[in-house]
Amino acid sequence: MMCFDECLKLFESGKYEESLECYDKAVKIDPNNARVNFGKSLVLKDLGRVEESIKCMDDAIKIDPDNVMFLDFKGLTLIELGKVEESIQCFEKILEIEPDNARALYNKGTALVEHVNPYDGEGYAKSTLEEAIKCYEKVIEIEPDNARAWHNKGLACIAVNRDDEGIMCLDRAVEIDPSWKETGEFS
Repeated sequence: MMCFDECLKLFESGKYEESLECYDKAVKIDPNNARVNFGKSLVLKDLGRVEESIKCMDDAIKIDPDNVMFLDFKGLTLIELGKVEESIQCFEKILEIEPDNARALYNKGTALVEHVNPYDGEGYAKSTLEEAIKCYEKVIEIEPDNARAWHNKGLACIAVNRDDEGIMCLDRAVEIDPSWKETGEFS
C-alpha cells in the first residue's frame, strides 16, 4: 500500500504530525488494515498521546489478533502506563501463540517484577518474583547468552533470599557482557 509507505517515511523522518495526518487518511481508506492502525499507534505514542495509541493498537489487534509484534508493543506500552496486569495478559497471549518466544518471556518477567508491591504482603511478592524467575530461566534456556535475563534473574533471586544463586547469575551476566561492570548498562 503506497499510502502506508508514505506514512511510514514521514514517521521515520520525525515528521510526526504529518505522519499522523497520513495515517488518519489511510485508516479512512482502509479501516481494516492492521498495519495502518498499528502505524498510527506508533505515531500517537511518540506524540505522547498514549491512551489514543492503545486504542489504535487494539484496533490493529482486533484485525490481526495473533500478531506478536502488536501484542508486544501494547504490553510494553501498558507497563509504561503502570497497567502491569494488562501488560502481562499481552505477553501471555504471545506465549499461547509462540511458547518459546524469549522476548515475551523476558517482558513477562519484567512486568511481574514491576507488579510486586510491598503492600501486597511478603507471600504475594515472593510468589510473583518466583514466577518472574521462572520466566527468566526459560529465556536463558532459549538464549543462554542473554545477559539481561541472567541479570534480572539474579536480582529477583536476591529479592527472594536466594542470594548465592543471585550472585552467580549476576556474575554470569557480567561474564557474558563485561561492559556492564563499567557502565551499569548492557551493550
